[in-house]
Amino acid sequence: MILVLLVIIGFRLPYYISGIDMIIPELKWMLIGERLNNGFGLYTGVVDDIGPFSAWTYQLLDFIFGRSVTAYRFLATALVFIQCYIFNSFLLANKSYRENTYVPAFMFAVFMCYSFDFFTLSPQLISLTFVLLALNNIFKRIDNKTRDELFLYTGIHLAVAVLFYFPSWILFVTFLLILIVFSNSLPRRLLLMVFGFFTTFGIVALLFFIKGSFYEFIIQFVISHWSVDKIFYVSSSQILYLAIVPSIFTLLAFVKIYGSTKFVNFQLKFQQAMLFLLVGVSFLFINANEVSSQIILFAVPSLAFFAAHFLLLIKRALWLHIATVSILAVIFFSGYLPFNENKLVRKLVSYDQYFVPSKSPAILQDRKLLVLGDDITLYKEAVPTMSFLNWSISKKRFIEVDYYDNAVKILKDFQEDPPELIVDMENVLPQVFERIPVMSSKYSEVPGYPGYYIYSSN
Repeated sequence: MILVLLVIIGFRLPYYISGIDMIIPELKWMLIGERLNNGFGLYTGVVDDIGPFSAWTYQLLDFIFGRSVTAYRFLATALVFIQCYIFNSFLLANKSYRENTYVPAFMFAVFMCYSFDFFTLSPQLISLTFVLLALNNIFKRIDNKTRDELFLYTGIHLAVAVLFYFPSWILFVTFLLILIVFSNSLPRRLLLMVFGFFTTFGIVALLFFIKGSFYEFIIQFVISHWSVDKIFYVSSSQILYLAIVPSIFTLLAFVKIYGSTKFVNFQLKFQQAMLFLLVGVSFLFINANEVSSQIILFAVPSLAFFAAHFLLLIKRALWLHIATVSILAVIFFSGYLPFNENKLVRKLVSYDQYFVPSKSPAILQDRKLLVLGDDITLYKEAVPTMSFLNWSISKKRFIEVDYYDNAVKILKDFQEDPPELIVDMENVLPQVFERIPVMSSKYSEVPGYPGYYIYSSN
């Protein structure tokens, strides 16, 4: 495992030396943690679709580190190492390969360094930890290590994964289908898994019910994933670019594996289950409401599983070394070239819209700010105010301000936490001022800054 840690550090070091700017999702997570620490409630004082467990994690990180990109990336590196250990351990325990080896952990570490946005503590990365714990239980069941609590724990692990990152509910369905197709699990035990999932989810929902924010929890965390427009941090061509290399390796692994006759029955079932998981992950991509290369993280267990098989089936030492070096080189340069702004690659892939600008306009610095629009990068050197952090979810209130409930929510937020400066990127503020005159009397346009309104106590 020391080699695995060196691989993780070695792959990431060139990125850190070159310098990685803050990406937009990182800023959003920090803003959420900061606002929660300022006493505002999740989904009431912070309008966003983030998972509650992720939000509370970022609240803790903000309490300890503040807005620290370094802390997020250091903790992410440590978590990836833990995931490598979990992944390799349950594969060894369930005899997934013909020999005891750390190659799966090695390949997991390599694929977890494929894109620079894998290096931060994202909800996807944290959620993956609990998906791996659930996958361990699935492998035990396929290997006929049957205990009722395995099914209960699987449901609990997947519920926790969903409470960190909602689109991972697709994997709950996927794992349920894997158990039905590849094992002879009794309906009673499958119901235990369902019970564990919904009980865990229900306990968290009950907590929000007690706090009086159950409706907001359901609307923002659950329903918004189907009711609002997708946010594209990267383009579809970038996702396709990043998917090409892993797809080629996986295809080569399939050819190598299915050309071999040395696997026993339960090992073949493991392979089929991991292929089934890869199909489930593809549906997760479609379901995700924020499109970034971070969603590829959920494909890493399957990719590493098959890549390890590919290497272990190579008999000649020379060819094994060549294949290993080739995989390392291709994975590194495929991920690093777009980041390093290679001109040829940048014709296909550009991350310009993914990073937070290094400097904000001077007028925004240290202001209590409200941004009416998608550009949360304006908050980089400001303090978010009012609850409307996620414009995709919030905009309906401002567009339909004639509805009484929407006007009341805006006015209440304004009275509790008035912004010093409002940046109206969607030109919705004039109709808000018309509907809520008390706000109109407090703000005036900033000369030379179209759409900027500054607070005045007069």
